[in-house]
Amino acid sequence: MDVVYGMCVQWLLRCVLFLVSLPFLQSKDVTMVIGEVGGAVTIPCTSDLCEDHLVFMYVQRPGSNGNNPRFINGYHTNKRLYPKEYTNRTHVDPRQRTMKLWSILPSDEGLYECHIQYQTKKKQENIQLNVTANYSIPIVTVACDNVSCLVTCSSDSGYPRRDIEWSPNPPLNQSHWRVVNSSDVTDPVSKLFSVFSSISVNCSSGPRLNLSCAVGGALSQEHTVCWPQTGSPDVYVTSAVVAGAVALLCFLLAGLFVFKERKAQTARVDQVLTDLTLVPVPSPNSHHPASLSWIPHSTAPLDSPSGPAYPVPTPLSLHTWFPTTRPSFTWPALHLPPVC
Repeated sequence: MDVVYGMCVQWLLRCVLFLVSLPFLQSKDVTMVIGEVGGAVTIPCTSDLCEDHLVFMYVQRPGSNGNNPRFINGYHTNKRLYPKEYTNRTHVDPRQRTMKLWSILPSDEGLYECHIQYQTKKKQENIQLNVTANYSIPIVTVACDNVSCLVTCSSDSGYPRRDIEWSPNPPLNQSHWRVVNSSDVTDPVSKLFSVFSSISVNCSSGPRLNLSCAVGGALSQEHTVCWPQTGSPDVYVTSAVVAGAVALLCFLLAGLFVFKERKAQTARVDQVLTDLTLVPVPSPNSHHPASLSWIPHSTAPLDSPSGPAYPVPTPLSLHTWFPTTRPSFTWPALHLPPVC
């Protein structure tokens, strides 16, 4: 009885070891290939190219329950094959024992079986095609108040589904932030994934924090959250814009004031020149010639008769009419012949 019991235990152990090692034995016979969505991949049916007299080579995909395999493409020496679904996306090379598949879709992922028949033997190869698609650069949005920040990360057009990973800098204890929502959406046409994740950060735990997220090999830019309550990035930007606008307005007003002041000064000079008249002034000595001087229009006309009603004009110099900031000058005297 003990001998029978021992044999049963030994047999059970062998069965367990066989079942445990079965996946490794199967994976050893499966060739792994990777293709990217929209790209092309070559499925190798065999590495033995020295065998001649190839009769046919079929590439198919097994059914869900192991039955009803789906024919992909192939080669036969005596007849031409017409694949239906993969006519414009596959090409079989019988010399290299390969099949090329392009315009890869996520639905192309899975196990492929190559059935090769020679004149003397038959061979089967299994190929596992894994399909990938790079996720877009994640987009991060931040919404903060005085207590916490809600940070959302999103990325799309990726395959297979990936989880979003958060990277706080400096590192935070898990008690200071938590995942609020994590979801994904599959496009009904392309079968690509869009993933979303939102976290809540407790801003009372310390100073401002830099956050980034990653999905697959795509990494977002760092975003600053939990700014001090004295201000936020938007407040600082607004203050800088307002200060710049005020400075520009002051500069324009100062320029306008200087322009008007210069224009008014020029008008005063022109008015002074308009109000002055150049007249000859007789010399008290008959032996000296008469001189010309500027006098205002308000004095007697040049052709007025002499008498008490028309006093003799007093010579004026220009510096009494022009502003003191301008250089004063005197018109040169004109020498006329003596007045008889």
